Amino acid sequence: MPFLRKTIYTGKSAYGSYKIIDMNYYGRPSRVLFGDHKTPQSGMALDDAPELLFHYNQRLLEMMLSYASMKRALVIGGGVGMLPVAAYRHLPDLTLDVVEIDPLLTELAYRYFNFPKDKRMNVYNEDGAAFVAETNQRYDMICVDAFTGFVIPPHLFEVSTVKQYKRKLTKGGFVAVNLISEYKPYRRRLAHDMIDSFNEVFAHISLYQADPHDTPGVDQNFILVASDEPLSFDYLQSAEHELYVA
Repeated sequence: MPFLRKTIYTGKSAYGSYKIIDMNYYGRPSRVLFGDHKTPQSGMALDDAPELLFHYNQRLLEMMLSYASMKRALVIGGGVGMLPVAAYRHLPDLTLDVVEIDPLLTELAYRYFNFPKDKRMNVYNEDGAAFVAETNQRYDMICVDAFTGFVIPPHLFEVSTVKQYKRKLTKGGFVAVNLISEYKPYRRRLAHDMIDSFNEVFAHISLYQADPHDTPGVDQNFILVASDEPLSFDYLQSAEHELYVA
């Protein structure tokens, strides 16, 4: 029986317009959040397959699972919480701080996307850079997944902000950034600008395709990883997936 398409929410806030639709998404029954310009922003699969619906969330989760001693993580750009929810379920000793500037998205996460109310899941509705500058916490991983349309707000990867990320990491911790760009060695795009910013602060930078089946030279999701120690991720650490390393 085909999965029937149904709009279950329409609304807007000061930060954008949103629609939640139950639908088939790339062959999977899913609940998908769309933003301005009909952009799919996040979503959860409604089938029994273990993989997260969006490739970049699956890659970020794999990074968390590869870090055996992870105790606290920060997610900037929580959206409706698909990555934090998955990490919460897979890592029972992990505490997550989730920063989402739009309170409406937090409300939708609780109402439609099974976001838990638990002492291991702390939500802050404020700007991500301001939160990092003010917090006294230290994190094993800082994940930046914040967008205005298809673009990360520039202040989140300014060198001054990247320095704040580094100050708030534990020894051996790392930053992972989800970005949308194309990557061609001789054509400057967002990916190159971000590599330059993080290279000024961290000793090791890697860039991975979120979906290794995509053509590297077209716009798509990439994961940039920055750390002061070399890191290895079981799925990603190979010539097939790693496009840039320094």
